[in-house]
Amino acid sequence: MDIHSKLFDLYTSQLEEFKKINNQCSGILQGPFLCSPGKKYLESAKKIIFVGQETNGWPSNFDVEYQMKAYSEFDLGANYFSSPFWNVIRKIEKAISNDHYCSAWLNLNKFDENNKSPSAANLAILEKLDYILLKEIEFLSPDIVILFTGPKYDNRVTNLFNQVPQEIEGFNTRHLAEVRLVNRQFKIYRTYHPNYLRRSGLESKIIQAISLKANL
Repeated sequence: MDIHSKLFDLYTSQLEEFKKINNQCSGILQGPFLCSPGKKYLESAKKIIFVGQETNGWPSNFDVEYQMKAYSEFDLGANYFSSPFWNVIRKIEKAISNDHYCSAWLNLNKFDENNKSPSAANLAILEKLDYILLKEIEFLSPDIVILFTGPKYDNRVTNLFNQVPQEIEGFNTRHLAEVRLVNRQFKIYRTYHPNYLRRSGLESKIIQAISLKANL
């Protein structure tokens, strides 16, 4: 079974759970955010997954095929404006794979709230879907996973991977950390959202560090 079929079956099996979680949350949610990786990712010699926090607005439909198509058509921001998020992704893709639009994009939260981060109450509910992220990563079989989740979500990251993000020499752990997994074939690094990396002047240093480690 190919990756798209595995993801489609996963999302279809969780459709009622998506609806239940959506109903438990307050406010207006957009999603669910469902991955459908492109050909360049599938054929890439070094596969990179970027994990954000949540979307900044997204189609809202409980048709799995529709939501996966929305992901495909967005095409990793190919026709989106060059926001810090996508600009940093392009730079890391180029540094690691010598190509662009060759990664896969996931999010910790399957829904956003009114085009922004969900409230604390809603985050506590959305966290119940975190197990799906592990299945997505398993199916995508990456070489490197880069979490743009910042220290804000370290408790969820720790619970997901059963490992606390660890210090990397030369960096404040809040800025860049490594999740060192046992018996896994990929590397995981956690840093801030690219907006913060740019504002704080950390962007170039973090990109260089991640790129060097990914290519070891």
